[in-house]
Amino acid sequence: MVRRVLPFGLRPSGLGLGALLLVSCAGLPRIDDDQWAWARRRDPDLTREALDGARSLYAQKCGGCHRPHAPAEYSSQAWESRYLPEMARRAKLSPEERESISRFVLGLSGKPPRAP
Repeated sequence: MVRRVLPFGLRPSGLGLGALLLVSCAGLPRIDDDQWAWARRRDPDLTREALDGARSLYAQKCGGCHRPHAPAEYSSQAWESRYLPEMARRAKLSPEERESISRFVLGLSGKPPRAP
């Protein structure tokens, strides 16, 4: 039986995947009540669970190739016209994944990340 070992000695298990996801989420804002309220200004039907799930998906899909940018780093116009179309193509996102990630980055764009 062959055992795969990932970089840093991580094994392909739930724990290893969780550690990788934790590292990729490190630069993203945590979704607190203030962040959720801000995102709902643009998308009133957005649930907290959907926003949390979109954050995780963004970290997973985008953090696989580069540091995931905080949504506030770019304007909603820049996300919509430049970054989302190009990165969705490169990451081979499904329409559902693109919609979820769009709700996250567009909902939190324009708001400075809260202090850690």
